[in-house]
Amino acid sequence: MIHQLQHLTTTFIAKFSMIIMLSILICLPLSNLKAKETTLNNSITESLKIQLLEDSTFLSKLSEKITPRTNDDYIREIVKDYLLKNPEIMIEMQLILQEKLGGIEEQQAFVIKSLEKEIFQSPHDAVFGNPNGKIILVEFFDYNCNFCKRFYSSMVNLIKNTQTCE
Repeated sequence: MIHQLQHLTTTFIAKFSMIIMLSILICLPLSNLKAKETTLNNSITESLKIQLLEDSTFLSKLSEKITPRTNDDYIREIVKDYLLKNPEIMIEMQLILQEKLGGIEEQQAFVIKSLEKEIFQSPHDAVFGNPNGKIILVEFFDYNCNFCKRFYSSMVNLIKNTQTCE
């Protein structure tokens, strides 16, 4: 009886092993087939992409679809709509600009203060108007600047009409 039990166990193990081996042999090509299908699908997709990108008709149609979204008028309209829907952005921009300009004004004030003697009391500068005037007006002038040239006549009129201006 022990011998029969051992024989039965051995037979069972042998048959079970055979079933597992057959399953592996059957499923192995199927799993490889799936990998081959995936590779084939990928290569077909890549081939289609290349064909589409080389097709001038497709590219012109694509360009027609994309172009309206990239022209200046379309972008202006988007920005305008966004700013109208979010006006607080304009306030935020104004505050940031004021901070930057405030920093620049502080730098300019510091430079003027550090060069105060050279700017306001230089013996080499020309004096127009009353040399003993109570108000000192310093003009920073660039001969190549059109705005400076236009302002010159206003400056001369100011000095002529103001007796306390040096």
